[in-house]
Amino acid sequence: MLGALFAGRPRRQFYSDVFYFSDAPDAAHPVAAGYICLAGALAWTLGGITVLWLNPSTYAVIALAAFNAAVCIIGFLHVRWKRDPRVALDWLLGASLVSAILIAYVNSGIIAPVVFSLPVIAGIAALFQRPKSRVLSAALGVLAIGTSVLASLGVIGEPTTYSHESYVIRVFIVLIAVTLGLGAIAWLSGVSRDYLLDQTTLANNAIVDSAARAGVALEAGRVGLWDVPEVDVPRFDVSESFQAVTGYSGAEFSAIFVDVHRFIHTDDVQTLRDAFAIGRTRGTRIRVDFRLLTKSRGYRWFSARARDSENPDGTMRISGSLQDINFIKVAEEALRTGRDQARAANKAKSDFIAVMGHEVRTPLNAILGSVELLKRGLDERESQEMLSLIDEAGRGLLAIVNDLLDVSRIDAGKLEITTSPTDIVALVRRTLDFWGPQASDKGVALSIDVSGADDAPVMVDAGRVRQIVGNLISNAIKFTDEGAIRLMVSTNITADGRIGVTVSVIDTGPGVPEDAAESIFTAFEQAPGSASLGGAGLGLFISRRLARMMGGDLTLEPSQGGGAHFRLALTLDRAGGLPAEARLADSTAAAWDGLHVLCVDDNDKNRRIAELLLGQLGFAVTLAASGAEALDVCAIQRFDLVLMDIVMPGLDGMQTLNAIRSDADGLNRTTPGVALTAKLSREDLDAYRGAGFEGVSGKPVDVAALSREISRVLATRQSAIKE
Repeated sequence: MLGALFAGRPRRQFYSDVFYFSDAPDAAHPVAAGYICLAGALAWTLGGITVLWLNPSTYAVIALAAFNAAVCIIGFLHVRWKRDPRVALDWLLGASLVSAILIAYVNSGIIAPVVFSLPVIAGIAALFQRPKSRVLSAALGVLAIGTSVLASLGVIGEPTTYSHESYVIRVFIVLIAVTLGLGAIAWLSGVSRDYLLDQTTLANNAIVDSAARAGVALEAGRVGLWDVPEVDVPRFDVSESFQAVTGYSGAEFSAIFVDVHRFIHTDDVQTLRDAFAIGRTRGTRIRVDFRLLTKSRGYRWFSARARDSENPDGTMRISGSLQDINFIKVAEEALRTGRDQARAANKAKSDFIAVMGHEVRTPLNAILGSVELLKRGLDERESQEMLSLIDEAGRGLLAIVNDLLDVSRIDAGKLEITTSPTDIVALVRRTLDFWGPQASDKGVALSIDVSGADDAPVMVDAGRVRQIVGNLISNAIKFTDEGAIRLMVSTNITADGRIGVTVSVIDTGPGVPEDAAESIFTAFEQAPGSASLGGAGLGLFISRRLARMMGGDLTLEPSQGGGAHFRLALTLDRAGGLPAEARLADSTAAAWDGLHVLCVDDNDKNRRIAELLLGQLGFAVTLAASGAEALDVCAIQRFDLVLMDIVMPGLDGMQTLNAIRSDADGLNRTTPGVALTAKLSREDLDAYRGAGFEGVSGKPVDVAALSREISRVLATRQSAIKE
């Protein structure tokens, strides 16, 4: 401190000591007391030196001055030790007053110089001493004044030993010290006040900053604060954040609060009233969620927190917060929806497994049962009947597998539409003819009306149209026990010059209830009461998706007189004419007797079936169980056709064909190849053509389709040879 005093920065040092001592708001007072102790130590030291110089014989006074100086130094060090120095200050003031009494007593006949320090002691006691010690200091001060008066009059005490000159000097020094002491007291009072003002300013600024940050936090958290000073007077005091989240000022909210039905959702009014009533009755904190009609954003979910409290005058007030939780409620609803959808999906999966288990077991039961009967031996008629059952069950099982594959491709976005020139009328006729025997077995008449149709070829995916129309006819046969099924085909020219095609399938069955008109087009959904008739509930779903992928639609039309009326509508481009190979595919295949064909397949059952089927077509069949075996056979024998499985261990079908074609001196370098595979996506077909295959036929083997593909490939090769 002395260094700071001589350096001209005592105020900075005082602030630094206060910060060091404590961050409490009143820390300036104990530090100021410590500074008083330091000043007292200097005063007692200076007084002791003066007494020693002017009156060396007063050893007791010198010892008392030294003792008091030491106590004052300890008091100042309390600041450094972060202890309250006012304890030492109490001792300093008490010792100073006692010393004044003693010094006045031993200096009878004069006013002892130390008496002139009493105003300083009084100032210190009033400003910096602890309140509980001021009474003792005041009593000692009165005693010191009385003793000094009586001693100066010579009534009590011992005659002074001071000479006149030394007495004057002593009084002069004491007066200078008193003046300095009063100045120090004034400086300490001012700097303590300034420190408190600075701290108050900083605290106020911190409060303002905290309020600003709290406001930002409240707005960010979508929280508004409100207060009703008297619950019997519906007057709301609200924060700025309250107005931000609700749009209402305090006056506006007070006005509408009179009728809660004006701004609280009808379903939440009773809940809100019950929550506040329970909170008021039990004296507990209120928490309730409700929908509030905001000023500009309609109804939104809010969470209210509130609690009653008692005012000083005995009236009740209620204060609380209002938080916008609309996004939480939306998220909760989304979670509930997701949970319900997950449950529905899980149920759909279980239902699907159950349906598929039934639908797959039914044809398998027919197949295995028929095979068991054939093993035991049957006559010709019964054997043919069992073979028909096996054929029908196998085709039904294949239809289920194809439907599942189509659904998978649709969901993955990989189902492809490939258009080609097609006579739509002929296509529908052939599809109708295919289902004729089944309709006859049920005694249901099939008819077709193409009077409103033009037989000009159009660009369409013939296979997908056949699939849609076939599914509609199959459903009509399944649901129609008596009566007739009628197909109507019509065409028209659209405004942009394209061809509009409409195919209607109308039956006399029970029809479809109006409330199920759309649900029947959902995957795994069936018309009410139709589960016992079989089916996986995929046909209409796939058919509509196919129709829409081709730019049209499949709808259920209102039916007059009962039954169901399904309508397929497509808008197609004109085609120049049917290609030669399409006409060839529909013609009767030439005789293939004597032609040699190599069939390559790693499955022995598939090889045996292919051998029997191809043998029925007149081919001389050679079998190979792997790509390597096929290469060995091709090295020693020439073939007219190679039928190749694609997926095989070791060399696959494309690698095997490439190896055959790569042998410049090979006997089968130019032999046409047809891929036999269940992988028939557009990417797969492009890969087969890139590998050199001239044709592709699907698995399971469809004899008619395979015959058409062989006819096309062999005819194309003959045409190339002739040229």
